[in-house]
Amino acid sequence: MVAVGRRPNTQAIGLEKIGVKTENGRIVVNDRMETSVPAVYAIGDAVGGIMLAHKATAEVISRQTIY
Repeated sequence: MVAVGRRPNTQAIGLEKIGVKTENGRIVVNDRMETSVPAVYAIGDAVGGIMLAHKATAEVISRQTIY
């Protein structure tokens, strides 16, 4: 089996209703994985780039804030 043409599946999940910005199907985030809506974060496949589970895990770990 070969998978080609993978892309984020962010259509019709209500992102536009809450104001989360997207570009070409990807959720737009800053360097802390914050979206355009306060307190809403996105990681992994939804933000584009390499679509691997360990990438999403690394994004969470490297951007955690200790309060």
